[in-house]
Amino acid sequence: AMVPAMERITNLGGYAIRFGHNPEKKLQTDNPKIIDYAFSGRNEFLDVFLSAKALFFIGNTSGPIQLPKLFDTPYAMCNLIAYGHMSPHPNSLFIPKTVSNTEGILLNFDECSDLGMFVSDGTNIFYDTKRYNELGLSINDNSPEDILGLTNDMLNFIQGKSTSKETQNWQKIFKDRYYLGNIDRHDAGNLAPSFIETHFKLF
Repeated sequence: AMVPAMERITNLGGYAIRFGHNPEKKLQTDNPKIIDYAFSGRNEFLDVFLSAKALFFIGNTSGPIQLPKLFDTPYAMCNLIAYGHMSPHPNSLFIPKTVSNTEGILLNFDECSDLGMFVSDGTNIFYDTKRYNELGLSINDNSPEDILGLTNDMLNFIQGKSTSKETQNWQKIFKDRYYLGNIDRHDAGNLAPSFIETHFKLF
């Protein structure tokens, strides 16, 4: 799912480095500027060094995403699930996984909120796939197109390009509607503009 986004970076003249610890298989690409670091001499020093020096970092909610935060490296989170985990830094963006019911219809954010998916304390049981299974719900990973959109959003972000007033308004609405209990919500990261545009029916 990440390769089209990595190709985008290399087409602009950069290098795309794939992090990971014991992934199941190598990336399927012959692009010399895409480095499958997970299979190429990964070590703890390089984990830290690359996170500090990267132009930006795209990850999910697993451990490696903590590294760029330490160095104020701009970052984005994809495949966010149990929506209560808000990206805390203002120099970040995020996109969530989507959730479908038994008929394959996507739940909108209001329906997810009614189920308790936006609970932000340690009681949020939607971090466990067991809860989704019990409710007959399916979790959908972000598509390659979603992640490519997030990558383009990050490129715009680090270049200082502002988003439209309409998008900024929807980012604010999203926080005020679902993270009202978080007093620092407007100093935190934002839902990616491309996700808002592509998945507007979730609002």
